[in-house]
This record gives sequence, C-alpha cells and structure tokens, in this order.
Amino acid sequence: MHDVTIILLAAAPISELRGALVLALGPYHFSVARALLDAYIGNALPILPLLFGLNAMTEWVTAHSPLIHRWFERFFARTRHHLQGHYEKYGAAALFLWVALTVPPTGVWSACVAAVLFGVRPKVAVPAILGGMIISGIVVTAITKGLSVGVSSV
Repeated sequence: MHDVTIILLAAAPISELRGALVLALGPYHFSVARALLDAYIGNALPILPLLFGLNAMTEWVTAHSPLIHRWFERFFARTRHHLQGHYEKYGAAALFLWVALTVPPTGVWSACVAAVLFGVRPKVAVPAILGGMIISGIVVTAITKGLSVGVSSV
C-alpha cells in the first residue's frame, strides 16, 4: 500500500517527486531503487494528460468555475513569468533545466504547463521533462540520503 501512496504523491501537483522521495526514503524506509521507481512512475503519470489535455481541461473548468478559472490564470501567469526568458534563450532545454532544478515551484506540472503555453510539441517536451525528472530524482535522493546519514550520525 505504501507504493501506491508514493506513486500518488509523486503524481500530485504540489508534492511531486520531491515529497514522494522524502516520504519513501524517510518514514517508509524504501530502498533507493524502490523509492526512485515509484516516484518516477508517479511523477511521469500526469505528463501526457497535461500535454494533451490541459487546454481542454482549462476551457471546461473556466466555463464551470470562476474561482478555479482565477487560480488557473494566476498559475499560468506565474509559470509564464518564470520560464518565458529561459524558454526564449534555451528552447526545450529550458524544460529539462526547470524540472532538474529541484526547487519549488519547478517540476513536471509547471514544465508541462510551460510546454503548452509556449507551444512545445509533445515529442520534444516529453523527453526534456523526463530527463529533468530523472536528474531531479537523483538530486533529491542524494540530499535525502545525505541528510538521513548526517542526522543518524549525530
């Protein structure tokens, strides 16, 4: 059951890979391989639905909920603000770097939103986002394992 929790946490827009790995490697005591596998599966799950369905989902929600529409507008504006210059300078590599950066608010969800906002084709966006996700997983794992080793030796 913990595997499902990690996969769902990694798929969620706020926690994503970072939160899932910290939980898996900390309280759940997963092996590094198991933690990474579950977190990668979960974090990859929303990529294609977001890239192919974000516009339709936004239109539907906008028509049905002004409150959620305002939230989407703010989220899209923030994403555009943070990534526009990087995207103009580096192209799809900016998506890779954005996800690999491993700090809030970077991640798969915002990279997918940016890809849709900037018109990046899925065949270009998916490998860039997945590559960044892999690097982010390695960084978070190294930090989490380093912190747990440091704390246990104190």
